[in-house]
Parts: sequence; C-alpha cells; structure tokens
Amino acid sequence: MRYSTLPLGLMLLLLGCSGQPTASRPEPQPESQPHAGADDRSECQQRISRAEARLQQEIREHGENSPQTDKQHRELYRELHCWDEQRWQDERAHANYQRGYNDGGEFGRYDLSKYRPYQPEKYEPYKDGDKFYRRGFIDGYNESWREQGLT
Repeated sequence: MRYSTLPLGLMLLLLGCSGQPTASRPEPQPESQPHAGADDRSECQQRISRAEARLQQEIREHGENSPQTDKQHRELYRELHCWDEQRWQDERAHANYQRGYNDGGEFGRYDLSKYRPYQPEKYEPYKDGDKFYRRGFIDGYNESWREQGLT
C-alpha cells in the first residue's frame, strides 16, 4: 500500500481536521464558552508531529515503499484519530453549552415574568447538566436578566 507524504497541515486540511471552527458549528456565545481539553488538543498535535517526524525519518532511511515506512504511515493515521476524537469532544461540549445557554435564557425570562428572585441553580435541568451545560445555563440566565437591566 502506498501512502502520501503530504505535510501534516495539508493532510489535516484534506481530512477535514484543520482545527478551525467549521460553518456547521453554532455561533459562539459569551466569552466564558468552554474549550474542552485544550491541553489534550496540544498533546494530540505533539503526538501527530512526532509520528510525522518518525515517518519522514523512515522514508529517508528505507525509502518510500518500504515495510518500515508503511508501519509509520499506519502509526501516523492512528495518531490522527486522536485529533478527530478531540474535535468530537469539543463539539459535544459546545453543543451542551449552547443548549444550556438557551435553556437558561428561557428560565431566566420565566422567572422575570413571574417576579421571582434570581435563582438559576434551583432548576432541575441545571442540576442534571454537565459542567458545560451548567456554564451555558448560568450565562443564558444572566443574559436574560441583563436584558432587563437587573444584573
């Protein structure tokens, strides 16, 4: 099997793993938006860079079509999987934040319409959500109160 020796940046771009936000992602909300695993993303990039360097070394030492080079190609593609996994986790965290933001805004407007005190933590969706959902919920709830000039 013959693999391409494209540079990592071009390979990631062709695989759709540029690391840049895509048009399908929801628009970012307030600045406190989560970045799930920024350290993991950095570690993943380092592992990919090391795998690419080992591949280039094998090509120099054994040629492009050698068994050693094929093995390094497979290792590089395995490392690229961590990038896809990290991107999925980031998208999931962003979706949870976005859902929490929308829900928090609705609950905040409801409390305002009923002249209830500021208590976003009392709602079950907030209590049951993960950390990204809760952060979004609080931001959405606060935004609904800010719209009324109350926070």
